Amino acid sequence: MKKILLVIVLCLFFVSFASASYFVGGRAKIDISSISPNPVEPGEYFDIYFQLQNVGSSTMEDLKIQFVDTNPFYVATSADRIKALGDLGQNGLSYFSYRVRVGSAAVSGDHELKLRVISGGFSEETTGMQIRVQSRDALFDIAKLKLDPDPIEPGRVSKLYLTLKNQELSAMYDVNVKLDFALSLLQASLASTAASLNDEIPLVNVDGFEEKKVGYIGPREEVILEYSILAYPDADSRVYKVPLIITYHDALGTNYTKNNVIGLMVGSDPDLLINLDTTDIYSRGGSGEITFSIINKGVTDVKFLTTILKETEDYEIIGNSDVYIGSVDSDDYETVDYRIKLKTRSKTISLPLSLEYKDANNREYVEDYLVEFNIYSAAELGEPQQSKMGIVIFIIIVIFVIYFISYRKWRKRMKGKLISVSFMDYFGYTRRVFKKYLPGKKKPVHKK
Repeated sequence: MKKILLVIVLCLFFVSFASASYFVGGRAKIDISSISPNPVEPGEYFDIYFQLQNVGSSTMEDLKIQFVDTNPFYVATSADRIKALGDLGQNGLSYFSYRVRVGSAAVSGDHELKLRVISGGFSEETTGMQIRVQSRDALFDIAKLKLDPDPIEPGRVSKLYLTLKNQELSAMYDVNVKLDFALSLLQASLASTAASLNDEIPLVNVDGFEEKKVGYIGPREEVILEYSILAYPDADSRVYKVPLIITYHDALGTNYTKNNVIGLMVGSDPDLLINLDTTDIYSRGGSGEITFSIINKGVTDVKFLTTILKETEDYEIIGNSDVYIGSVDSDDYETVDYRIKLKTRSKTISLPLSLEYKDANNREYVEDYLVEFNIYSAAELGEPQQSKMGIVIFIIIVIFVIYFISYRKWRKRMKGKLISVSFMDYFGYTRRVFKKYLPGKKKPVHKK
């Protein structure tokens, strides 16, 4: 079986050159023995091997072969342009080869290569010697990808504009482009890739056609395909890798399949709300702590959050002005505390607070907020206060205690003098003392 396959391959190889015989003026027959590589590619080099036979009736004296540069084929080395083969008798054979450069702008297809046969007064060019030029992988690429809006918000539709460009100088036909959200077209050999792409891509083309078809794309031509992509409402904010499969064929009928992966970003701008949560500053010109609450009411998470409170002429910050918070999940909140000392007696001051953070897709944000701080006394806030009557009672109790202690000491002193005293005697004593030292109207002294 293997021998049969080998014979078939060899037959096909030689058949490809069986018809490649070119007669020159009835004097010479040139056959192409082989081309390497085959087919030849634009911008590349190849080696071509020839066999020349003298089919004339006389010897070809001083036989020379000249390579004739004809677009897109050019001899690789100018010094190698002319081959001197010497004299060649009737039916004689001679062999020669050339290294040839293919022009980079060569169009896929068959192109003529020309040689000139020179012998004595005979000089004539070959005609009809065709060499096939074909890209190993036709240059057909995704030139541009655009989302509008970008990124795709969960629960919303974005337009995807996909620009395909034919880089070749020949046309491409029957172009099919498929966005494989279901990962259905990945080959078995790419199973590991499928697992790494995602178990599920939460995107769908709401146009209803994941595959777009273009019948013809001309040389160096671009075509724009439009898709309407919906992200599921519960889609996580991140980049999703989506397989993009392109199939087409060139002018020579060669089929191509290109497996690409494009990245589509799902997410939305964070939506943060800043409130002045609590404070223990109840007087103008006072100092104390203020607490801000940072609420994430958007659908995307926030990370690497840092708050920066800026000083103004109305207050100074006691401690750090910047505080690192970290992550704030969607539908959650965090608080941050600052200690400040007021330098104004205004009832209302403004607190400039800056937030620096990244969203789930690592896009950076810097946002400035101006939070109004109204200063209320404890009474205005309805806070419990100490009664003035309570203060008066407290003072009376203190005076009574002091009075009672002094009375006990005075009584002990009087007992030491063997004098019987009562509390009323002490009251009269203290009354006389107060009258003596407190300022008041004094009676006039009359001299006798």
